[in-house]
Amino acid sequence: MDWLTFIDRLGIPVGLLAAISYALWRGAAFFAPKITEVTEAHLKFVATVGEQTTRLANQSETTTALMSSQHELLKEHGRMLAEIHSHVKSPPLERRSSCPAPK
Repeated sequence: MDWLTFIDRLGIPVGLLAAISYALWRGAAFFAPKITEVTEAHLKFVATVGEQTTRLANQSETTTALMSSQHELLKEHGRMLAEIHSHVKSPPLERRSSCPAPK
């Protein structure tokens, strides 16, 4: 059955509906592979971002732990230095405006 016979038997509105439906079906068949590729690429991107976020969070935790241990060491060094300074009496340093010229 050709299109003209179809439209003559069922009318113009049904013929237009059939033509639009056919065009939508062909458009969907054309775009479906492209949409699938884009969707897969997006999901891969989201997974990569998730992995990077996890790595950054782990690095942040490691850095925080290192800084905390360094803070404790520096506090201990400061305490030891204060103790040393309390036992050793040294004269105050002189302030010079410039270095002396070599002879």
